Amino acid sequence: GPAAAALLIFVAMLRTDEAPLKTLRIAGLTVVSGQVRADGNGVRCLSKECILKGNSTELILDQATLIGRRDEHFEVKAGHVRFDVERRPSPLRVFVSEGFIEVLGTRFQIWQEEERGRVSLEEGRIRYAAGKRNRVLSPGDTLHWPLVRKAEAPPTPAPTTVPSGESSPVIPRGTKRV
Repeated sequence: GPAAAALLIFVAMLRTDEAPLKTLRIAGLTVVSGQVRADGNGVRCLSKECILKGNSTELILDQATLIGRRDEHFEVKAGHVRFDVERRPSPLRVFVSEGFIEVLGTRFQIWQEEERGRVSLEEGRIRYAAGKRNRVLSPGDTLHWPLVRKAEAPPTPAPTTVPSGESSPVIPRGTKRV
């Protein structure tokens, strides 16, 4: 409950390099190496690199990376995270600023900035979803978000003709001259 979460945050804030690594669990993960700070925003890596492990998931966070949880899923709020997810029966979702990435078992990396980011798939397959737009990635693929729809070209105006004997073209009504 809330008291246990508050205690977990308090324990995480007290952590020093001398503390036993096996005792610290944050968001269902054990801190294997590095120093982290947990608060209401999530878990932030304070070291050059932090390694967090769960039952079927390993996360490697770069310094200053911030992650959170949404139920049993993860959210990358800022920074760079490398995910290694063992094959699992139900998908793991990793939320990013513009949707989520659905994973069954794979290795991939996410770079999240304030309103944009990218995912690079190393092995396996993942699906990126943002609203009604979906993309399936194969190994070696990189996807950037937000997804930009191809701009529709403005309609081409019908050519104007100059009636014989007149010196200027006919300007369609409502068109401004530049």
